[in-house]
Amino acid sequence: MSTEQELTRQYIRLQEKVGEHRAEALKHSPGDDRFAVEYARLVNAVGSRPES
Repeated sequence: MSTEQELTRQYIRLQEKVGEHRAEALKHSPGDDRFAVEYARLVNAVGSRPES
């Protein structure tokens, strides 16, 4: 697999992961402890980047 294809695959997976964490965070109210956990996961997912 070429580097471009691999990066594209990783980017798609990252988008999916961010979407999953966002959906989970939206299930909780901001004052809820569970919201804080899910929001932290969302931030971490957004901050990660595909490996090169």
